[in-house]
Amino acid sequence: MVHLSALAASVLAFTALGASASSSSSFKGWKTYKANGANLGAWLELEQTYAGGVIPDAYVGEWTYCEAVGYAVCGPVLEHHYSTYVTTADIDKLARYGVNTVRISTTYAVWYDFADSWLYHGNQLAALRTISEYAITRYNMHVIIGFHSLPGGVNDLEGGEASGHNNWWYNSTHFAESMIVVGKALDYISSSPNSASYTFSPMNEPGDNPEYLFTTEMVSYPSGVNYVLKYYKAVYAMMQARGMSTTLMVSDTYAGPAYWAPYWAVGSNIVFDTHIYYFAAEGVSGYQIPELVCAKAKNSTTTFPTSLYAFQKYLSGGSYWNVKYLDTDDIASGTGSMAQYWGFETLIDEGVINAGGALTQVMKGC
Repeated sequence: MVHLSALAASVLAFTALGASASSSSSFKGWKTYKANGANLGAWLELEQTYAGGVIPDAYVGEWTYCEAVGYAVCGPVLEHHYSTYVTTADIDKLARYGVNTVRISTTYAVWYDFADSWLYHGNQLAALRTISEYAITRYNMHVIIGFHSLPGGVNDLEGGEASGHNNWWYNSTHFAESMIVVGKALDYISSSPNSASYTFSPMNEPGDNPEYLFTTEMVSYPSGVNYVLKYYKAVYAMMQARGMSTTLMVSDTYAGPAYWAPYWAVGSNIVFDTHIYYFAAEGVSGYQIPELVCAKAKNSTTTFPTSLYAFQKYLSGGSYWNVKYLDTDDIASGTGSMAQYWGFETLIDEGVINAGGALTQVMKGC
């Protein structure tokens, strides 16, 4: 049996600043929207444990795998993964259980093929178009397109480009390359007949202080803060120059929306992305998570009520990480598998979430 607190193992919460949307879409902006979301992670940006052995254990992530074996070997493996890990059947299942938002994480190689990168560039955009447009047209879902990586690496993590890569910071070449990738993603959104159903998130968990991962010190002050702002402001300016109504999603880098809000003009079309990782809190048990979720949501620093309840009540909703967890390793004796904490579809299959999205237990005291 999965404890309800497992729902809060990893949640992305959203806080609107001045986010608005085109009146042509049923999505009217993050000021009023309540996301009940799931992340389609480990699909177009590969993370080994979630994907269940797509990359052999001898390699740490997509970069080291493709660098070692070459694209002729890793390419077909990854293409098969793109066509099978997330399908329209998964979207059907999520819709039946109340999901109205999907966040789709991508590598920068999905959008552009840089000669010095070992991240694979193939047919990811075709897979992305199939799933995102199906979610929108069939179920009126909102789609968040996100970059997990940027050229050079943003945080030393596998998902930031490759393990140990953190050279995006203060590098003019990588900054320029990042803006090329941004332009490609904006082209993709603008070319959709359902462009108003997208939000754009151009960076994930940036950190020039990788020794302080998942803390408020992950981005240094003032140099790191200023560089993050330089990038986001450049992306926002590009979107404005194109006349796009798409909302920009901004990582709060574990510092909270209130930390970053003063750097943006009132009415800016942005929404803050807050990540809640209870595994990163020393000494926290599963029994404490419900209380902590409510406390965070009330303070407007995070979201997803013990899971759905608190985040829907206090903020703009959230998106559960991740849709699937295919590694069956136990966490510890008596606590079940990782999939019971990190897999949305596992929670569905085990009856934690009922059809329509209702939880089997109701959170009290929020």
